[in-house]
Amino acid sequence: MLRRTTDYIVLHCSATPPAHDIGAAEIRQWHMAKGWSNIGYHFVVRRNGAIETGRPAAEIGSHVKYHNASSLGVCLVGGVNKAQKPQNNFTEAQWLALRQLLAELQSRYPHALIIGHRDFPGVAKACPCFGAIEWAQTNGLRAAPPMRLVTASMLRAIKRESEDGDEADDDLSGQETAPAKWWTAILGSGGVGSLAGLGYGLDWLSITAMILGLILLVCLALYLMGYERRERLWDRLVGL
Repeated sequence: MLRRTTDYIVLHCSATPPAHDIGAAEIRQWHMAKGWSNIGYHFVVRRNGAIETGRPAAEIGSHVKYHNASSLGVCLVGGVNKAQKPQNNFTEAQWLALRQLLAELQSRYPHALIIGHRDFPGVAKACPCFGAIEWAQTNGLRAAPPMRLVTASMLRAIKRESEDGDEADDDLSGQETAPAKWWTAILGSGGVGSLAGLGYGLDWLSITAMILGLILLVCLALYLMGYERRERLWDRLVGL
């Protein structure tokens, strides 16, 4: 299923120790073993910095529950130590490749903001095992505003980090109820807004400004109506 809008570029890790030199082929096997149609991520950055293509970039991925329909997924290989505890152990080659890939993706998707998987509310993971928002800002990339505070105590509470395939929702991410589709059209499935998938972002500040503008227009119209017409309108509204 094709993705109608791209609000986010979500960073992930494969939750594998540094010695495990895997790539898109291995992760694809993991995900397809769960009955999925393909690998959940759109791109995989290997330990040597090689960028491998996963699911086609235009398709809905399967990497962050409830936000697949509005995001791209990029997975860095690594992210845990031998005990499967979260660890920022990515290589310099990976950082360089990631920076170049994200710059290219943001030029292709000008409304897309960079965010880590753990930065979404309700995610009980350390993934991608580093501060994605802060890293993006430091490297001159457009980052999403923080959606929640990720504390050191929250990260310490994670006993064993697992690859994101254990919670993602694959192609079901594009199937919404009728009311949910209306909310997605107005506010966007990721909270930034997509206006029915046309690519025009509506953040909360813009929505508030629109509401205040509508109220102002109504007040102006009532003022221009004059006293008598306002009274007749009021009588009709209250049934007098």
